[in-house]
Amino acid sequence: MRDSTVPGPHAAGPSQSVQQKGRSNTPSCTGGSTLSVLSPVGGVRIGTPGIAQGQPGFVPGDRGDALVMMQAPGEIFASISLTTKDYLSRARNVMVFGMANDHIGYIIPAEQYDVRGANAVGIAQPSLEMTNYEESLSTGRCTGDQIQNALVEIGTNLGVLGPGESR
Repeated sequence: MRDSTVPGPHAAGPSQSVQQKGRSNTPSCTGGSTLSVLSPVGGVRIGTPGIAQGQPGFVPGDRGDALVMMQAPGEIFASISLTTKDYLSRARNVMVFGMANDHIGYIIPAEQYDVRGANAVGIAQPSLEMTNYEESLSTGRCTGDQIQNALVEIGTNLGVLGPGESR
């Protein structure tokens, strides 16, 4: 049995993240827990991305013929996929996959996370005022931005970060 309370390849200290909104890369979240679990995020590119802005032959809107498949743990909110697709615009098609049905919990961007609704009552009676089922079963307020950042970083490494977008 692995001790998940010791920082190592599967656990770390308090989580921190930044938002990508408006390409500003602004600080958004520091977790309250002394422990956070590390989870894989990945991606693969098939085909050739469009030519980057500033390179010879650049044509605005040319996205090449690349197909990019991204993988995230848990059930991510749609806004994470949409933002990822916007950033990785040098690929013709970007697909973001996640695990559904509360595999590890909902992954919500910090700007959409309702702290007031994140309580245990939301699990038992999600229809009550000031309770949210998603926040009650989420992986925390910081996770969405961390996953978003990881997806953009992987897309950058795959060579499909779009023109004018940078980290």
